Amino acid sequence: MLTAVNFNTTALQQLPPHRRLTRFTVIAQAFVYPLVWLYNIFDAYINSSTAYPWDSGVDYDINTMCIYQSRVYISLQSSNLNNTPDAFPDYWMLANQYWVGATERAMYSPSKLIYEYALNRHFMTTFRQPVDGASDIRIITSEPEFPSFLIGYANGEGSGIGYNSSTEMITYEESFVTDSSYTYLIKVPIIFWLALGTDDSIREAIIRQIADKYKPAGTSYTIGTY
Repeated sequence: MLTAVNFNTTALQQLPPHRRLTRFTVIAQAFVYPLVWLYNIFDAYINSSTAYPWDSGVDYDINTMCIYQSRVYISLQSSNLNNTPDAFPDYWMLANQYWVGATERAMYSPSKLIYEYALNRHFMTTFRQPVDGASDIRIITSEPEFPSFLIGYANGEGSGIGYNSSTEMITYEESFVTDSSYTYLIKVPIIFWLALGTDDSIREAIIRQIADKYKPAGTSYTIGTY
């Protein structure tokens, strides 16, 4: 946990008592202003940002933070109205890739409950314990297309393991053919999906940016909507 520091108060305390006049205080605080600016960004990175989601109807002042598509942006200008953070670099600077703090993210794991919690937390959707119903973003195990597997280097040189015997055909075809399968499915609300943009590849990339960080090694997944 990052310890809170008030640089303006610290700057004042470093002045001799007889120099704690307005003109000296203003100069001292001007010197520590860059530290205040950087500290706020670093604090959001460590402890999670307390900023609100970006609102097109809010007139943002300079140095005001907002959250847009789960990232933290900081306003570079005053009178910053209706400028989408990722489309107007003259008005916004990307401060942090994730609004959830590094301290919290370090505790995430690929277990289903924690994985679901991490995804819902990151995208500001609702996480629910199993007894309370399904979360907004859900992880569902995918059933394999064929409950069997192939032993051998290649189809023609391998042996199939079927339901009842080692010589039983795995499929109704003469050769073993299977499509790419996924270990699990991440299902998201269609309203949430549409809010991520106008292109399906961009929407998927936004979700995978966080999901890929916590998925179990050796597993694969696909993304669907409901």
